[in-house]
Amino acid sequence: MEEMEAYVLSSTGNQKDRTEEIEKILKEKGSCVLGTGDFYVSGVKMPEGTTLSGLGEKSCIVLLPEVEEGAAVNLSAFCRIQNLSLTGSREAFERPVSLGKRHGVSFVGNAHEKDGKPQPRHAFISGLHITNFTGGGMYFSDTGVNLEHSSVVSDVRITFCGAGIWIPYYSEFHKFTNVCANRNFYGCINNGGNNVFSCCSFDGNTEGFLIDNSENQSPNSDHGSVIGCTFNHSDFNKGVGIRVLGAKHGFIFTSCQCFYSKIVLENSRGIQFANFNGGNSPIEVKGGGLVRFADCIWSPVPEFVIENNETVRVDNCYNRLGEKIELN
Repeated sequence: MEEMEAYVLSSTGNQKDRTEEIEKILKEKGSCVLGTGDFYVSGVKMPEGTTLSGLGEKSCIVLLPEVEEGAAVNLSAFCRIQNLSLTGSREAFERPVSLGKRHGVSFVGNAHEKDGKPQPRHAFISGLHITNFTGGGMYFSDTGVNLEHSSVVSDVRITFCGAGIWIPYYSEFHKFTNVCANRNFYGCINNGGNNVFSCCSFDGNTEGFLIDNSENQSPNSDHGSVIGCTFNHSDFNKGVGIRVLGAKHGFIFTSCQCFYSKIVLENSRGIQFANFNGGNSPIEVKGGGLVRFADCIWSPVPEFVIENNETVRVDNCYNRLGEKIELN
């Protein structure tokens, strides 16, 4: 069987909207490869089962400045986006100080409506550089709780966005590996359950990693795992690296680093930090239930501020001189 050649689209070198052209190629060919240069879009909606690729970082999708709300690329079932860059602005752009509505890549369903509508199934994201979006560099929302409605993300770098990864609501079982979300307002907002983050960097953001179910705003929002990730130097060494609010079903941080970034846990339970390495990272625990630190090393020993919680445990933790750490 003769293989179909990928369709390579050339840049026009101007701000012409290429959205319709890209969507047409995806629909007819199933795959579109962007050449080097800029491709301005108002928001590409990828048909199911299609692939959008580039020739590396010099293949760049640019969200047109007049688009006030939306994403540069919107994924649907079994879509793949890979090997290119996306930007929300070619103008000088500073780190956002709030969350906006312009996103890089979005994967969105309507699971909360419970009206029988099919949800988007597996999506794949890899090899991207995403920058200068006021909203999420990657935005996942409302895809529900089924395994087949998840996404797999790997080898992505995100800078100068409202949130590197933004999961505001009811989205589960996404997998993130080798994502560097640095110098954003939030490195990650994870209000979806069963999401797993491995070997990711959430360094140098205003706030590193947030789980917020403080007002029961997202069902199944607060159980999952973070493995081998870093949360360093938040807000120029004055900020919060990890903040967990209202998590009721537990969350695991294991083999992670947190230097020069505070850890704040409020009204949460079943939170565990295991094999953790940290320094200059004060820890605040307010309310909630069991919080456990096990087999951790700190230098210096963190200042613990514990209010209205008698189930904080520090087990087999030491400073770098080998001295055991005990709660006062």
